[in-house]
Amino acid sequence: MRRSFPILVCFSFGMAMLVQFFVPSKLSTNAYNEITNWVQIIYAFALIVGVVGLLKYHFSRVSRRESGWIYNLVTVGSLMCTQNRAMERFSKFFCPHLPNSLSEGKSLVGRLLKARK
Repeated sequence: MRRSFPILVCFSFGMAMLVQFFVPSKLSTNAYNEITNWVQIIYAFALIVGVVGLLKYHFSRVSRRESGWIYNLVTVGSLMCTQNRAMERFSKFFCPHLPNSLSEGKSLVGRLLKARK
């Protein structure tokens, strides 16, 4: 039951989306819109839970200096660099009047790229 219920739910929603794509009606379009709204909310919470779990796991291994802790540190650093780059692109897209910090060399990544030129 622990494995079959989530698979059944995913299969049901997948089939509903497939039917909605090939048989567009007002009811199926409304259901599609409602489901996609809920998927965005669930995705946001799942992303938060995943990032917190990843950080908790890797920081605990780094703090205890377990074997291979440097790789855990690289993972956390990569996550932070990815987040930094995403926020720079987010601010450029949603706030175009603000200067692009990457091209001006204000961020760490921007300074490294500027140094290579």
